[in-house]
Amino acid sequence: ITFPSEEMTYTMQHTLAIAGEMMRYSYEGDRPHHEQDQLVHREYLSVYDGEVSKTFRAPAFTRPFAQGAILNEARNADVSSAEVEPLLTIYRVFRDRRTSQQGNVLPRAELGDETVTVNGRECRLLSLGTRQYWVDIERNWLIVRYVVMFGRGGMQRQVDIGYQHDPDHGWVPSEWSMLRFDRSGATRWSFDAKVTAYELNTEIPKSEFQFEFPVGDLVQELRSRPQDEVQ
Repeated sequence: ITFPSEEMTYTMQHTLAIAGEMMRYSYEGDRPHHEQDQLVHREYLSVYDGEVSKTFRAPAFTRPFAQGAILNEARNADVSSAEVEPLLTIYRVFRDRRTSQQGNVLPRAELGDETVTVNGRECRLLSLGTRQYWVDIERNWLIVRYVVMFGRGGMQRQVDIGYQHDPDHGWVPSEWSMLRFDRSGATRWSFDAKVTAYELNTEIPKSEFQFEFPVGDLVQELRSRPQDEVQ
């Protein structure tokens, strides 16, 4: 089964906030539905306040009720999602997000000696396990491209990142594109992201990383009970 049956292009608004190990991620917009083979409106939120991880999905096309979950994880549920990965890679490249948001230190990095041109920038190759990063020599070693390989070889995804200069914070990411491949090398999907607003080094209250489920919504308590309804 191939989904969708034909190529689809869609636009969504994503929001990400991070403070230490706390993280809040959300999106809203129309995206493909695996059963209806069309674009349907989606609203989603995930939060982690350093103690509790939760997700929330608003009512959707084939699901007339909201759905929430309290997860048995010491991290945000979306630390490894394709939409979040480029930003966490830029700012937390030496952390392994597979185990937790802070995680374990990744394998030792190896910096190549040769200089190559990537997107018009002079770069050197930094290898880190199954990941390879092309870092900009003149702009404080910014990551301008990285690829993730399948464990047995072959490219799984490629990300190209563009930056803008901030007078207070230096170079900050302004856009990126991702290509995702299958094991045969064919493109599965791609997306382009543009930063429309950002704030750095601002105080974010812990309440921003917490969420109370609306009364009456179906909530799965994955830490203990299989499910519960908020009264």
